[in-house]
Amino acid sequence: MNKEYIPLSELSKEIYHDKISKTQPIDESTKKSLRNKYNFLMNRVVMRSKLDWRCREKDMIPLKDKSIVKALLIKSYFPQGKDDVDHIFVDWFNDSIDESDYDKIIELGNRAESLIKYEVSYDDWDLDDVTIDEWVAAIHSSINFTRALSIKKFAYEMKNLYDNSNVLNHDMPFGDMIKENEYGKRSYIWKGLRPNIDTSLPLNEVLSGCFSQEDYANLVLQLMLVIIQDCQNKTVDFIKAYAELKKNSGCVCADELLETGSLASEYVKFFQNIYDYLYDRPELTKEIENEIGTDDLLTFFKMKDRNAKNPKKTKNE
Repeated sequence: MNKEYIPLSELSKEIYHDKISKTQPIDESTKKSLRNKYNFLMNRVVMRSKLDWRCREKDMIPLKDKSIVKALLIKSYFPQGKDDVDHIFVDWFNDSIDESDYDKIIELGNRAESLIKYEVSYDDWDLDDVTIDEWVAAIHSSINFTRALSIKKFAYEMKNLYDNSNVLNHDMPFGDMIKENEYGKRSYIWKGLRPNIDTSLPLNEVLSGCFSQEDYANLVLQLMLVIIQDCQNKTVDFIKAYAELKKNSGCVCADELLETGSLASEYVKFFQNIYDYLYDRPELTKEIENEIGTDDLLTFFKMKDRNAKNPKKTKNE
């Protein structure tokens, strides 16, 4: 194992000699700080069990991942000025980036991708494209980068919808017929009907029934409800498929189904997402366990913080 791995202690010394002193031995304070940063990387970013990467009580790092791990630890440990673009790594490893701050998440995802694809790969010619792509995908997944991009894009396009339909911002039904009696009192002879939006029709027919800004907004919301139901159905199907794998494979944890050649895998966050989904739905969890004939699904899919204390809850939780 040792020929393909480097101990964290050796990597820490290498970082110390590169960034602080080439002649002095690494001090205990720096060792501890880098170990804490590495623990965050394992527990919160790649979400792998440290026990799977331990040999003779030493934390081991695959050599194929060494240059990326080293770069991330350096960026996370050596503080830059608040205005420096790389200070975002310090904030990230200090767990001080709010996942609902989509601008920050997008900034972090882009900077991490740039670091790995263009800076680390330039210095490490042995770094292969597969490892690069795995790390970028794993980091993007762990910080919910795609979600942040999608929400920002959706909000932008909804604003475009309202801006472009402002002339149609009315509640005037077509076809109202009104009469006025001799005393000036008005009443409807015929009250125009609001268009009924049937999303089962072809899109061009659905759009022909939209006459106001509210109609277009409601159409988007109706489509969203259809999409949400479809993704929920597919989510349950995915979970049942992996529950079958759990039962048939005898694996205790889902990431045992993966290769262990590299620390980074987007599948790990996928499993954690299943855990989060089931955690909020205990009745569904029991239903799937009973249907498939298995148990402990939550334990099977838990990836985050397996070797660490759970993070403190925020005031809003």
